[in-house]
Formats: sequence, structure tokens, C-alpha cells
Amino acid sequence: MPIYRTAFSKTAQKSFPYHYICEHCGKQNAGYFTLTGMASTEVAGRAGGLTQESETELQRQAEVSLYNVVNSRKAAIRKGKYGTALYGKEAEINANCVFCNRKQSWKTNKAIIDWSSYENADHNDKTTEQPQGITPENHVAIKIVRDSSFVGVALPTIISLNGVPVARIENGGSATISADITQPIVLQTNSVGSKYVRYELAVPSGASYGEVYVKGGVFKPKLTVWK
Repeated sequence: MPIYRTAFSKTAQKSFPYHYICEHCGKQNAGYFTLTGMASTEVAGRAGGLTQESETELQRQAEVSLYNVVNSRKAAIRKGKYGTALYGKEAEINANCVFCNRKQSWKTNKAIIDWSSYENADHNDKTTEQPQGITPENHVAIKIVRDSSFVGVALPTIISLNGVPVARIENGGSATISADITQPIVLQTNSVGSKYVRYELAVPSGASYGEVYVKGGVFKPKLTVWK
């Protein structure tokens, strides 16, 4: 008779903003990369779910896993190792300038990363549960998605945040930026002719991540979602 086992898993994630000045065109690039910790367990039989105590413990283990991943990533970056093979696509720091599309050498121009929301990540106690949260305090991650469109298909959409260009998005692409929620958040595209080329965001209380959609150089406010 086969022996059934049911697997359960939990993940913990944290996103970190980074920025750098392109060593070719001199413009500032900004974005987020995300690190993920994971924990899993198996229960004998066809279990429908974990007990509350077991679920809490599994989540704690995922947080500890994330803590170790953050430590590992920090150590690698300090040594100038920006590769993400061990961390996944979401952990990538985009070394191609979003404005001139030229790659950084990283020998003379390092990305500046804000680790402030995880300032205790160098602690040696590997079993200590670290503070939770997705973004640094008073900041929100905003993913801007450009819908595929035949209108202006060959032209990139330049996104400005409060008058400062922060992202260059090709047709069907996306970019994630960081914004300070203690200040007005006004996005604008490089298009003209519609009131929705400018979009002032209203971030709901408690939100740490949002998705904003653009089509034909125009924002689609009704499609905006917050988490």
C-alpha cells in the first residue's frame, strides 16, 4: 500500500531599492530587487492543512531562510559580485541603463543599495526571526507595466517621477521604481495630448506594492492595484 505524504511550504520576501548613475550618459537609474526565503515540511497522510502552531513555525523558518539569503546577497555584492544565479531573476540588478541602454562596467560605478529596512541582517544568530516587511519604511514599490500596442510601438515610454526620469519601458515591458509615500507621487510619460499622461498616485494606507498600467503613452488609472 502506498504511503502518502502531504507537502506544505511558506515563503518570505523582501524588496530592496537601488540606484546608480550611468557611467555613460550620467542619468540616474533606480529600481528594486527582491530576495526570497523558503521553508517546507511534509506531513504523513493526505493532510488538509497544518495546525496553527505548525503553520506559524513554518513561516518563522521561511523568515530565517530569507535572513540567510539576505546575508549571502549582501556579502556577494560587497565583493562586487552582482550575479543572481543563486537568487533568481527577481534578485537581478539591472546593469543596462534604462535611458541609453548601455551596460555598466561596475568597476568604477557600483549600485547603491538601501539595506536600511534589514539593518540587522549581519547578525550572527541564524535562528533569530528578523523583522518582516516588503519595502523600507515610508517607501512603496511601484511596478509600471506597458501594454503591447501598435501605437508608438517603436518608441520607448519614458517614465518620470516628480519631474525626474526614472525608467525607460519598451513595448510590452515593465519597470519597478521606488517612491517615498511621505511626498506627492506624480508619474508622467513622454507622450502628449491626454490628461492621463500625468498621474498623481494615491497610495492606500498599509500598501507596500502597486502596479500601474500604461498603454499608448497614457496611464490607465482604473487598472491600478495595490497590495
